Amino acid sequence: MLKKVVIALDGSKNSERAFGFACDLGAKFKSEIHLVHVVTEREVPDDIKRMAEIERLIPSQLKTEEEESGTSRRFGSVLKTVDKGGDTYRILEKLGENLLASSKEDAEGKGVGSVTTALLRGDPATELIKYLKSNGVDAVISGSRGLGKLRGLLVGSVSSKLAQYAPCSSIVVK
Repeated sequence: MLKKVVIALDGSKNSERAFGFACDLGAKFKSEIHLVHVVTEREVPDDIKRMAEIERLIPSQLKTEEEESGTSRRFGSVLKTVDKGGDTYRILEKLGENLLASSKEDAEGKGVGSVTTALLRGDPATELIKYLKSNGVDAVISGSRGLGKLRGLLVGSVSSKLAQYAPCSSIVVK
């Protein structure tokens, strides 16, 4: 019945709860678990960009006027839209890769047998639904809403769209 289960991960608290719930189900039913994160093509909040710079996921965007004109006042270059070849997109990809890698390790530690990861690109609901259809999934598990500081990366409720349009059972965890 639950041979293949997708967990939609976005890094939010509700996503973490959905992950825990799915791992419990996966271990109990010996399900094949697919951890899926979607990199969105939207603006990245400044605090997330700065965190990526501090973690050295991308080169620092900060330059000093001193470098440019001999004064000591700093300014930052602000990325407003995602450029698929630019730093903003790399931030999102790297964060997604890190989320998937740590989640896979956690799932295996919880006794889940087979764990697959997928990093997709585009609109989260659309890409998740395509993935569900192409992989013959029995259920998708997602958090109920919200990404905290990452909330601006999503428009609309992915869990709501999954509940309406997924070709399989959709479980929403609060």
